[in-house]
Amino acid sequence: MRLALLAAAAVVLILSGARADDPKGDTDRARLVRFLKDHVVGRTVATPTTTFKLHDNTMEGEYADRTSYGNLTETATGFTFDATSVSTETRYELDKTGKRVGPGKDVSGTEVFRFEFCGRASPKKVTGIGRLIAKTTRGPTGRRRPSC
Repeated sequence: MRLALLAAAAVVLILSGARADDPKGDTDRARLVRFLKDHVVGRTVATPTTTFKLHDNTMEGEYADRTSYGNLTETATGFTFDATSVSTETRYELDKTGKRVGPGKDVSGTEVFRFEFCGRASPKKVTGIGRLIAKTTRGPTGRRRPSC
């Protein structure tokens, strides 16, 4: 979810207006690819450890991750890039007073998302999607989380 929001925000920011140093006649696609090369691909961002409650405050989780962006590939009609997120997450059952019970369950893992964009012929704009292509994350029961 966070990755999809990041990608959507980047597209809006990039396409919201031309900068003074943009080459004249530059397409949205060219601006997006340049932005990705300059500011995203080859970089890693981290989410610091965050504690949260869930299931009507009967469970508590601790979560942190590192997301790396890479594999930017241009084609005749568009471009793709991948985001690989390695997360560390433990979920704890809570007693009636809100104290942790037991050692907690590890639901850490890795997820790889592919973002695919192409230039539309008619409006001359770029559209795209993000999809999950691989994962090792597991839900709190130890079973693999559904992909969709």
